[in-house]
Amino acid sequence: MPKIELPAIASVLPIPGEVVWLTPQGEAEWLGLAEANKRMRTQSVLFCHKKMLAVATGIAPARVQGLDVLELYAFVRPARFAVPTVAGLAKELGLPPARNKDQETRQLAAIVQKLLEELADLADREKQDAAAIAGMMTQGDWGWGKLVLTALAAPMPSAGGIDTAAAQIWDRLPDVPENTQPPAAGDKPLEAWAAIGRLKDMLGKNAIRPGQEKYCRSLTPAFMPQVKNEGSTASDQKPQLVLATAGTGTGKTLGYLAPATVWAENNGGNVWISTYTRSLQHQIETETTRLYTDRDARSTKVVTRKGRENYLCLRNFAQALEALSEDAATRQQTLHGVIKATDKSQKQDAIALGIMARWARAAGDGDLTGDHFPAWLVDLFEKPLTRGLSDKPGECIYTACDHYQKCFIEANRARARARESRVIIANHAVVMMMAKINSIIPREDRPPPTRYVFDEGHHLFEAADSAFAVLFTAKTTSDLRLWLRGDEARRRGISHRLDYALRVRRDAGEALTKALAEARAALGHATNAASFLPATNWKRQISPANPDGAMAQFLRHIRQLVYAKPRQVNPIYSLERALYPLDEGLLSHIAPLSDGLAKLADGLQRLIGGLKVVLADESEALGKQDRQVIDGVMRGLMWRAVAPLHDWLSMLDDISSNSSGQAGEFIDWLQVTRSYGEEEDVGLHRHWRDPTKPFYDHVLKRAHGAVITSASLTDSAGPRQHATSNRDWQFAESLVGARHVNQPPPARFEVASPFDYRRQARIFVATDMTGLVTAKSLTKDQAANLADGIGRLMLAAGGDALALFTAIKRIRDIYPHLAQQLAEEGVPLYAQHIGKMDLQTLVQIFRNEPRSCIMGTNALRDGIDVPGDALRLIIFDRLPWQPSSILSAARAEAFGRTAWHEYFVRMKLRQAFGRLIRHEHDRGVFVMLDYRMVSRFSSAFPPGVEVVRAPLAEIIAGVKRFFAVGD
Repeated sequence: MPKIELPAIASVLPIPGEVVWLTPQGEAEWLGLAEANKRMRTQSVLFCHKKMLAVATGIAPARVQGLDVLELYAFVRPARFAVPTVAGLAKELGLPPARNKDQETRQLAAIVQKLLEELADLADREKQDAAAIAGMMTQGDWGWGKLVLTALAAPMPSAGGIDTAAAQIWDRLPDVPENTQPPAAGDKPLEAWAAIGRLKDMLGKNAIRPGQEKYCRSLTPAFMPQVKNEGSTASDQKPQLVLATAGTGTGKTLGYLAPATVWAENNGGNVWISTYTRSLQHQIETETTRLYTDRDARSTKVVTRKGRENYLCLRNFAQALEALSEDAATRQQTLHGVIKATDKSQKQDAIALGIMARWARAAGDGDLTGDHFPAWLVDLFEKPLTRGLSDKPGECIYTACDHYQKCFIEANRARARARESRVIIANHAVVMMMAKINSIIPREDRPPPTRYVFDEGHHLFEAADSAFAVLFTAKTTSDLRLWLRGDEARRRGISHRLDYALRVRRDAGEALTKALAEARAALGHATNAASFLPATNWKRQISPANPDGAMAQFLRHIRQLVYAKPRQVNPIYSLERALYPLDEGLLSHIAPLSDGLAKLADGLQRLIGGLKVVLADESEALGKQDRQVIDGVMRGLMWRAVAPLHDWLSMLDDISSNSSGQAGEFIDWLQVTRSYGEEEDVGLHRHWRDPTKPFYDHVLKRAHGAVITSASLTDSAGPRQHATSNRDWQFAESLVGARHVNQPPPARFEVASPFDYRRQARIFVATDMTGLVTAKSLTKDQAANLADGIGRLMLAAGGDALALFTAIKRIRDIYPHLAQQLAEEGVPLYAQHIGKMDLQTLVQIFRNEPRSCIMGTNALRDGIDVPGDALRLIIFDRLPWQPSSILSAARAEAFGRTAWHEYFVRMKLRQAFGRLIRHEHDRGVFVMLDYRMVSRFSSAFPPGVEVVRAPLAEIIAGVKRFFAVGD
């Protein structure tokens, strides 16, 4: 194609402390940030990643004018991975790497030309599709519109309204596969030699790692038939449970995929492999390519299951498109809760939705957290127009939705239920939620899983705590009302579509007509009863001037009690107050509250009964589609409405009958949930004292066999001179639900990491940072001093460092000083919670940019996987004690105060250290700035690594020697 003339604008590239400014005439200038900011306020520029440019230069994103090459890349190559930097895009496009920053800046124009050439080379049908969406985006004043349409040889769109037809992606999506009834899995035993053979096949020419074969063999008992005790029933059988702790580098993933896939194939069933983090889900999915090499075959054999909130909701997307044609006033009202109202124009929204439509068509699975979703789209267009288009609590109406037959979530579920599926890669939350639903609505046509592998098993306690908690709050109750009734704007609840399915039919017999009429009446009673619950504007309902109804008065009273607690005046984060001793005023609200909830529960039970009568009619007057709607709604009512109402009523009954004090299996408290000073929820919280009990009852007890594994399952980093102590194992068993399994007893296995940590790692504890570490809040001078110490450590390692903090505020205090210090040495610094950058994007850039450094909190510690020289230094600012709370205090009392608190400190230290050495050639240093890390915490680290306590200056010298000498 002929070269397209690019607009005459400057190209800019931020580097630490400066900006490379390439004039339209091709002259390069190195500008200070102040001068660069001044120019960018008045001149249009070509750049890569607006938000990153804004963070680097200190200019507000809204003030950056021009063209972002990331937008063009996302349009031309939807669902294709790229590190969101100039170097990253150049690499993906096959351009030679730049030798310096001047050349890298010049690559911006080359990237644009390459992408436009790709558009020109598309097949005719692809050109038509791209041009149609580009036209919609151009009607939204898309800066790239004219260039893109020129490359596609397409005309400019007509002026006027925005035509969204091209973005209606559901028109080309396949229908959700018919639900099949897979046969119950067999129970053939797994032979150890078969598992080892499969492991060798998957490794190919690579040798089995030391310890990997033993690990694989140790898991086979979990895939053997259940031990049947004489005289026992099926419900009395206990699972074959294996607990396996294996150090980093053992090769756990292939070690359990081998026995799991052999068992699944031999028994015509599937094995659920559950993780805690998405990154491990993606890693496991990648490893399955070793066995199922054909992509199409793998798509039927391997299914990744995630929560609904991870997928694009077609209903939300359709509503967002509809909103583009409305006037601003109507739009703000109708998008309430679907797309948060912003200061953007609806035309700008057309650009984001066009990019999302391109992505959804290319990806095909709607997974907003998968490898095919560029996380940096969240940075470009903000969450409401990207990941915010996912399903939200209280929204989905299942078979009552117009897009149900095309739904990404339902299609994924159908694949998991298919006869051909062998490996289901899920997460702990999904597994537990699914088990809860199965216990409420058992289905003979969908037998529950019989075999599990729980990787990252040290997170099971935390996951179960969240999954089995009960929240009786403004948010959870208003979500239920929304789900049942819909709202005044676009959201149509169950009542809308069910009302249509229960319409009067001319050809219906007397019995069906009567059943329909009674069901319609029950529907009306139930939805009227739901008006007792707070609406989405619950904040206004519970305000002092407008306490509307029993529920609003109850929530308002909770709020007043929480704020009345001493030393809790307008803090930034969530507030809580013990429920007991019970306030008499709060107690007085419980009776009318229980009465309203009971009436709603009664109405829903009547509705369910009426729907069952309708479905029992066998006449043809009730069509297949209406039967599906009624059946889906009925099941949804049981677990989405009746089950939480039962939990709420039980909680209120416990409180009113035990007003003198807390007892039993639960921990209850009052809470006002806040985020960065904004109030998000208020209500009553209930958690299990031991959440592994419901995990055992709902999941393990129903399984035939399960593996629970982790690199840090026990409270020791691996075998030393002796095996892990029985006490360590017992504590581990208490945190994964294994102590509830009495017969047969869980099998225990452990294998040490194959890495030579004595040679590959160093651990230091700073002894002279006391004042900076223990300060509850940092002064400006203290923040500068702490940043200086951290900066010198990072520079001693040559960059490639991760700094972990126990508080977000400390990151924000330190970042300006540290960023400037590193910029003077040409080292980029990226930070979680700075500039609202997407964490996954930050990790991608950090992993791929030499010498860069990154700082963050817990999410960064758990979710980062950066092997090799890209991560050589980890700095921890303070011992990661659990935050003080009513829940943690109750758990400490139940599990032993010292053991409980210190266990979690060691686990967090171990998880952080585990990020450092991922392969046998990795080398790294771990530095703790908190002098209070005494010897009893040393078991968090692998044997053979000496913990050296020294002043910071000596540690810096030690870091330099370690990386310089390579001893």
